[in-house]
Amino acid sequence: MEDLDQVRQAFLHDSGAMLTDMAAGLALGVSLHEACRSVHAIRGGGAAFGLDALAEAAHRLETVFVLADDGEIEASAEVVALMERGVGLLRNMVRQAADAGDAPSSSQGAEVLRALTLLAADENINTSAPGLGHDDRDVMGDCQPMDNEEEGARRRFLTVAVEAETFGVDLRAVRKVARWTEVADLPVIDMRALCGLGATLAGARHPVVIVDASGRCVALLVDAVPDILTVGPDDIEDEAAGESWRSGRIIVGQRQTPLLALDRLCDANPVGPC
Repeated sequence: MEDLDQVRQAFLHDSGAMLTDMAAGLALGVSLHEACRSVHAIRGGGAAFGLDALAEAAHRLETVFVLADDGEIEASAEVVALMERGVGLLRNMVRQAADAGDAPSSSQGAEVLRALTLLAADENINTSAPGLGHDDRDVMGDCQPMDNEEEGARRRFLTVAVEAETFGVDLRAVRKVARWTEVADLPVIDMRALCGLGATLAGARHPVVIVDASGRCVALLVDAVPDILTVGPDDIEDEAAGESWRSGRIIVGQRQTPLLALDRLCDANPVGPC
């Protein structure tokens, strides 16, 4: 699982850098929409790597950013100060996960989290609950694109490898990166077999990527999870050539990474509901 650990550390490093920039930017009037996209990416990545408390905290801060950006709450000095405290909390949680290798506690920064929740007036969250009041779908993210994304918005993809083949999976659709022994109750698609390389002989620590494919939950059995790619719209070429479960590709220099069309992948390989 060294590849997975390296990707996790890369995610935490990038998240820390984004949050540092965000903390400085809030004081200078940074675009709330830009800040929201960054927190959304941290939320998705936190969920993907099983950092549920980080994903939950990012979700609450993201909600406030969205409401302020839409003008539904005023970005007053007090609100911006709370945003800054929220960013500081995420930075501490990311640092703790990176330094200790452990998931941060759900009780960390409870006062800040409750304040963010009250500001967003989210009646669906029970702030008195020990787990900060979420269900599994909320923790893992809704796996849908953000509303009103700007045309030039950059996107992040988790790469999955099968021997020499590497594919990209939209990070927003990733629920979790787990081990083979954690997916006993989920339908599994063996990517090695799908590529005509024979069935995977999965061991207890073999990596799987749990994804939401148009409302259906499925585990992708792969050889490795080597990287997270952050690309712009000009780096993505949409095409439906080749297998029906491939949808376009990322082109960065000489590197080309086919993208998985998760809904069509599941249509071609029977899976059960989430």
